[in-house]
Formats: sequence, C-alpha cells, structure tokens
Amino acid sequence: MSIRTKLTLMVLSVALIPILIVTIIIFTKYRNSLYKDTTSYMENIAALKSEKIESYFRELKTNMQVVQMFYVIKKELPILIRFSDDRANPEFVNASQLTDEALHNIPAALNISDIMLVNPEGEVVYSSLPGNLQNELLETLPSTGKKALEQGKQIVSFSGIFLKQKEVARPQMILAAPAFDLENAIIGEIIFEIDMVPAYKVIENATGLGKTGEVLIGQRKGNEVVFLNSLRHDKNAAFKRSVVIGGQLGGPIQQAVKGIAGSGQLTDYRGKKVLAAWNYLPELDWGLVTKIDSGEALSGAAYLKKITIFILIITSIFAAFFAFSIADTVASPIKKLSKGAQIIGSGNLEHKVALKSKDEIGQLSRAFDKMTLDLKKNLAELEFERRRFHEVLDALPAYVVLLDRNYHVPFANRYFEEHFGKSEGRRCYEYLFKRSKPCENCETYKVLKTNSPFHWEWLGPNKRNYDIFDFPFKDVDGETIILEMGIDITEQKRTQEAMRQASQYARSLIEASLDPLVTISADGKISDVNEALIKATGLLRQELIGTDFSSYFTEPEKAREGYQQVFEKGFVTDYPLTIRHKDGHMMDVLYHATVYRDEHGAVLGVFAAARDITMRKRIEEELKQYRNHLELLVQERTSQLENTNRQLRQARDYLESIFNYANAPFICWDTNFKITRFNHAFERLTNYKSEEVLGKDLSVLFPSESKEESLGKIKRTLSGEHWEGEEVPILRKDNDIRLVLWNSANIYSEDGKNLLATIAQGQDITVRKKISEALRQSNRELEHRVAERTEELIRAQNELVEKKRLSDIGTLSATVAHELRNPLAAIKMATYNIRRKANNPQLDRHLANIDTKVSESEQIINNLLFYSRLKMPHFENTNIYEVLNECISSVAERFDKYQVLVKKDLKQLQGIMAQVDQLQVKEVFNNILNNAYDAFADHKGEIEVASSVDDSMISIYFKDNGEGIDKEYLERLFNPFFTTKAKGTGLGLAVCMQVMRLHNGKINIESEKGKGTTVTVIVPVRQ
Repeated sequence: MSIRTKLTLMVLSVALIPILIVTIIIFTKYRNSLYKDTTSYMENIAALKSEKIESYFRELKTNMQVVQMFYVIKKELPILIRFSDDRANPEFVNASQLTDEALHNIPAALNISDIMLVNPEGEVVYSSLPGNLQNELLETLPSTGKKALEQGKQIVSFSGIFLKQKEVARPQMILAAPAFDLENAIIGEIIFEIDMVPAYKVIENATGLGKTGEVLIGQRKGNEVVFLNSLRHDKNAAFKRSVVIGGQLGGPIQQAVKGIAGSGQLTDYRGKKVLAAWNYLPELDWGLVTKIDSGEALSGAAYLKKITIFILIITSIFAAFFAFSIADTVASPIKKLSKGAQIIGSGNLEHKVALKSKDEIGQLSRAFDKMTLDLKKNLAELEFERRRFHEVLDALPAYVVLLDRNYHVPFANRYFEEHFGKSEGRRCYEYLFKRSKPCENCETYKVLKTNSPFHWEWLGPNKRNYDIFDFPFKDVDGETIILEMGIDITEQKRTQEAMRQASQYARSLIEASLDPLVTISADGKISDVNEALIKATGLLRQELIGTDFSSYFTEPEKAREGYQQVFEKGFVTDYPLTIRHKDGHMMDVLYHATVYRDEHGAVLGVFAAARDITMRKRIEEELKQYRNHLELLVQERTSQLENTNRQLRQARDYLESIFNYANAPFICWDTNFKITRFNHAFERLTNYKSEEVLGKDLSVLFPSESKEESLGKIKRTLSGEHWEGEEVPILRKDNDIRLVLWNSANIYSEDGKNLLATIAQGQDITVRKKISEALRQSNRELEHRVAERTEELIRAQNELVEKKRLSDIGTLSATVAHELRNPLAAIKMATYNIRRKANNPQLDRHLANIDTKVSESEQIINNLLFYSRLKMPHFENTNIYEVLNECISSVAERFDKYQVLVKKDLKQLQGIMAQVDQLQVKEVFNNILNNAYDAFADHKGEIEVASSVDDSMISIYFKDNGEGIDKEYLERLFNPFFTTKAKGTGLGLAVCMQVMRLHNGKINIESEKGKGTTVTVIVPVRQ
C-alpha cells in the first residue's frame, strides 16, 4: 500500500474516528441510560411486589399469633382433642359450639378460606367449614404442606403453594402454628387455609410493564424451578411449567430461587432476551421476577442507531475527499526520506538524507541525519551496558538461565553454574539429571505453548526448592527462547509449613470450643468466627464475616456499648446480651471480651467469647413465676384471714352494742324467793308479762332439769356469796330456754344487817353463745387451713431451694465440661502426633492408655452436659418394648467380657405404646443397666428384667444379684455427684430421677448388702 493511500486513510481516520467515537459514546451512554432506567424501574416494581407479598404474609403471621392467644382455644381445644374419637359426646359438642362462636367469622375477617384446629396426631377436630372435618383431609396435602404441619408443632410455618381439588382446582397455602393450653403447653396446631387468588392478583398485575412485561414467581423443586402463577405468554403455566437450574432458559428465576437479588439482561423461559429484576422471598422460599423484552425496552436505542449510521456515511464521503488532497502533499518528500532510511538501515551510517525544504519533513530529514550519528555512539555504549548487565546477573543470589526449544542452555549466570555445573553443549536434562529424555514434571516449556509468563515451583537435583519464573521472549534471530529465574525458597517453605501447622492447631482449638467465639475489627466488623457462633446465628461463615457485629443481637446499641467498653477498659466480663438466630429463636449469653494487639502493641480489634445462659435464665424465670404464684396464694390466704377477722369484729361490735345500748333485763325477788320486780327487757326475754309473774315463786323461770341447780346458786347468795357472771338457763313462756348471764346483788336494810331482797341483772347470751361456738369452730378450721398452707409454703420453698441447687449444679456441670473439653482435645491431638512421628510400639502402649483415659474423660463430660442440658421431654408415642430391648442389647455388647446372664419377661410390654421422650427414657434404661453390670465384682452374675402394665402405668423391674448397697447410702443415691463407685460422676441416678419427674413417673430402689438390688421404673402410658 502506497504512502499516499496510507496518508489518505490516516487523515480519513483522523477525521472520522473522533466523530465515530463521540457517536459511539453518545449511543452507548443513551443505551446504558435506557438500560439502567429500565432495570431500575424493574427493581422498583420487584421491590414493591416483594413488599406487598411479604406484608400480606407478615399480616397473616401476626393474625396467627393473635389467634394463638385466644382464650377459647386454650380452654376448649383440650376438650376437642380428648373427645375427638367420640364427637357425639356433649362435652365435644359444647366445646365445638363455643369454639365456632369465637372463630367462625375469622376467615372472612382475615380473607382466608378456613381456620382449623388439629390434634397432635394430625386429625382435624374443628373447622370453620364443616366440610373440612375429615381425618384424611390433611393427609392428602403435598410434601410442602406436611412439612409445614410438622414444623407447626413448634413454630409458625408456611407451606408451599398447592392446588386444592374441588369443583375447580384453586391454588392454596396453609399456615400452621402450635396451639397452647391454659398452662402454655403445646397441645396441637392451628391451621389457616389460605386462598392464593387475592395474592395472585397482586403478583400478576403487569401495569407499567408494556406489551411484553410480566411478573412471575417460582419455587425450587430439586434441580428445577417450578412456576407458581400463570404467565402472560402461558396462561396454564402454574405448577405445570418449569426450567432446569443451570440451563439456558429462565435465567432470572434461577437467580431468584438461589437466594440472589439483582437485575440485568438474561434469557427468559421463552428463550427471549429480557431486562429483568429478581428478588428472593426467604419467608416463603419463593423467587420473584419482573421483566420486559429487551427489544421493547431498548427500542429507542435501536432507532438512534439507524440515524447514527446514516450520519456517519454522509460524513465519510466528505472526509475522504479532503484526506486525499492532504495525503498527496505529504507523500512525495516522504518517499525520498524512505529511500535514505533504507540505505542507512543496510549499515551505511555515513549516508545523509538532507532535504532542503523548511517544513516538518525537511526538519525530519535533518533529525534523521543527527540520529545516525547518535546511533554510532549508542552502539558503543550498548556494548558497555551489555557487559555490565552480565556482571549484574552473575551477582544475583538466584539463578538466571536461557533455554531454547531444544533444551540447550545458551546462557547461565554464575549462581546456576556454581550450583548445577556448566552445560558444555549438553541439554539441561542430560547434565542436571543424567537423563536421556526430558523430565516429565518439567513445566518450563509451557510458556512456549501459552506465549505468556509462567510461575511454578521446582525441586532441584540438590534437593532444594526453587520458586521459578519463566518468561518467553524473542532472541535477536527472531527465535522464541525462555528466560528462567529461580529463587531458593527451601527455608521459606519450611517456615511456612511450621506456621501452617501452628495455625491449623490454633484453628482446631477454636473450633473445638462449644462457646461462640468471634474476632471483631476496630471498626466493629466481624473478621472471624467459630462453628459455635455459626450454629448460634444460623448463618454461614462467609455471610457473617465483614458484617456489623452488633446486628446479630436483639439490642444492637447495647452490644455496641459493650464493644466500646472493651476499648476503654481493655476487657469486659459477664456482659449480658441476647443472640438472635436467623429463624427467630433467641440465645441469652454472657459475653467476655478483650482487645488483641499487633507486635507493636497497637490495638487491632476485639476477641469475644459467649457463654450460653438460656437454660439458666429459663429456670430463673420459672422460679420467679412459681414464687409469684406462692405470693399470690399467700395474699389470697391473708385476705381470707382479714375477712374472717372483720366478721369477728363486726359480731363483737354488734354484741357490745346490744350490751351498751339495749335495755338490760332486771328482776328482783324477796327473801322467800317471790318475784317482786320484773322489767320490760325481762318481759321480752321470757315472753311473760310482769303481772303474770309478780308474787310467784322464782322457780317458775327455770327449766325443770336445771331448776335445783339454779335455785341452789341463788340461795347461796343469801349468805353473802357474791354472784357475778353466772350463766343460768331461763324458761320462756313458750317453753323456749334462753341462756342468761346473771349478776346479782343483795339489798340490805339501812343498818346493813337485814336482807330485804335480791336484785339481778340478766343478759341474754343465747345468741352470743352460739356465735362464740361458731367462732371457735371457725378458728379451729382456720388454724387447720393455715397449718396446711404453711406446710405447702415450706414444701414449695424447699422445692425452690432444690431447683436452685440443681440449677447451680447444672451451670457448674456445663462450665466444667466446657473448660475440660479444650485441654482434652489438645491431649488427643498430641498423642496422635506423637504416635505418627515416633513409630515406637512400646510407646504406643502408653499412648493407647492415654487415649482410653481421654475417652473416659469425654464420657464424663458428656454425662455432665446431658445433666446440665436436661430439657422438658418431647412426648411422642413410643414402643417401650423395642426401646428396652435395644438398650439391653447395647449394654450387653458394651460389657461383652462379663459373664452375665440376662433374663427377660417382657411379654406384657409387647404392642404397648407410651407417650415418652424416647432419648431420655433410653438414658434412664442405659444408666440402670450399666449400674447392674457394675454391681458384679467378679464380672459374673444374673440380671432379671420384668414388667407389668395396668390401665394407666407401666412398671419395669431391673433385679441383679450383685453386691447390693448399704442402707445408709440408699437415701443419698439420687443426690447429684454422690456415687459408691471408684469411677463415675454420680450423675446417672440424679439424671434418671429428673427424667422420671418430668415424665410424671417414679423410680424406686430396694437393696440389701450382699443380696442384690431391685430398681423399679414407673412411667404413665399417656401424659
């Protein structure tokens, strides 16, 4: 191509390229802006749809939590469950009616199809739609529905969408949650049956998405994504259409169900390029996508492209004409300059190209002549630099060689020749390794294939490691050769291996800790976590690292405040916080934290450890509730005593009012005991008129059975005996007898010698006498009730003390277990490394003994942890016969060296199902059987296992003919840490007793020294 053509093209390029670049930039920016605006619009719609869907289901979840608190469910559901097999029972019918009155209108209010109550066996015992009262209704649910039912026994849980077959199949979901009784114990489930049509209206609304846009949701099923709603381009897609994960189709929905949120241009389920935004809804395990075809979304950019091409064509025609003219004026002098350059290039450095023109080309020719002179000087200087470069290569503390395609070594520096010798024309593999062909593990010649630098490691013939850098470059003859540099890294490798082993050892210790551990950078970000913290939060390590430390607590501000205290004080201990798991449950912890520093003492961050105190706080809360209950009982009893005392005071005030203000009965008689005076109060007392008794004998007022006694007392007063406060029966006119309290006084003449008469004041105490008797009886009853309540308070206080002691023991057990596990793990790792490196059979015997003791220690730790973490049983129907036989076989296998005969009589247990916690009951059986085997000093003996069953209780008897137990120890056997064995923690029987108490059962031990032991376990068939 001539220079004129080149210049023409060059000028044309100079003219057109800026225009082309500007045009491309404008078009690209416009297209990118359009792309960005559309994807942002898709993201906003996706976010709005996600918020509406999540808000809809959050509201359902909140409504479910409200329904869980309904008193009618807590009160009536136990009755519905109890009589579910006899639905004609009046109690079941009444409970159903009361439940229906409270729940019948809830589905319409919450916009759901039905609300159902389900017993623990999955049987519907109530439905607001009578047609759903079928035992098999919930059994026909798909796997997602059954999974939601199973999870609903513990937490509020959504199922996936499924089609409910009625007249027309409709998409449905269920929301399941545990139902509680009045004691807040889980007794069944509450089910919301949700019609998805309202939710679909929100999801499928494509307003603002043009002609091709749509919104879709999907759910992962194995290796596929199943579409859950009808599509704009496929109305029958719901539950029928799917795409393969990893396939070419349905890119946006694939990203969404993987839990990835984003936007961009991908291929949809039709194979069309679309602009889409996608979100993941974790609560429902759905992926949501909003999308629009790329052609429709970017149609404005396509139109702009056509206009731009037309403008470029017109501009190119005009630019070509001007470019040709300019090129011609430049081409001629350049031809002359080119010819001179060829002469100089052939080696004639004396030739001069001298153009006389004064323009830039003339200046170029003169500069070219000067360059020729400079080139002569530079060649001399280049030779000097070459020699100096060789000296530098020889001085390097690393080898440098050149290798050609035939494995020859054209150059090697002094380091290489001193360590590996000189090639003397031989190939590298011939004089380095004495081989006749190239080495199989050599990676040097890869650079000739890739034509790019390569980095690898090489073990030289001197058994040292080298870090190799290979570079391909052109030699002076145009041949590609290899420049290789090798640095000895043998000592560095050894140091790295030692550091790697130390790091791995430290990581093993951290991961072995049962306490959550975390390191936090100075800006509050998590830099490392252990496995215990991963379990506490439910998040992956990569999800935790780099995030804000305080965001995983229920009180982030308090967590940040504690973090700042660490920087101020250098440490923090027993700092209370609560970790939130991603599924919602909480863990109460005490945090211990300290700063860690670099080698210069500068603070890098914080290292923190958490101790789980959830169980301790739960026990403290239970104790607090029980204490509050006792205080309430005391307040009730105190109130009753105050009411009784108030009634007593009122009765006393009433009697005192009668005594102080009412007219008292008075009577007077002469020395012949004839009645001489009789007041109106006495008239009211006896119902006699005064004229009826005046002048009559006093004896008319006394009943016949007490007349002689009363007259005798009266006669004694004549001799001067003082009569005060005597109780005398009085006979009324109507033959009613009244009890009167008498006070009498003799009336003498003025000289005080002659008795004139006797006056007596009477007080009717018949009513008071009866009230007093009633009060005495009431006081006796009250004293009895107070004594009973006092005994209850003392018993409750003792139980509180015992629970506090057991709680402290449990906390101590967990602490000891945690503190012992780390050193045991280190001992176990140390014995493994010693055995691997020593390879000494005599030493192996001692190491095996260490392993045995470590295993025994770990078993003790497991017993401590089991005791400290003993929880409320998870009751389920269990075949006791199978569980007991499994335990007998397991323990017999563990004691296979013992000569022990086990006799079983368990026929009555066959087919019996009991509501127990299978794991806890196994622990009880295993502990008792282990103790029975340990009871044989000579490893010989006999164990009998028998059973009996009545309507409500199962009794299992374990009898051995071992050494037996002293009577002085029997009462202490169930105390924690008490044991008669040489080995053991003394927690086995304490755990057994706790398990049986939680099961409402019993455990009894009868033993006599030298005659063996019988342990009886009694557990209810139903809880």
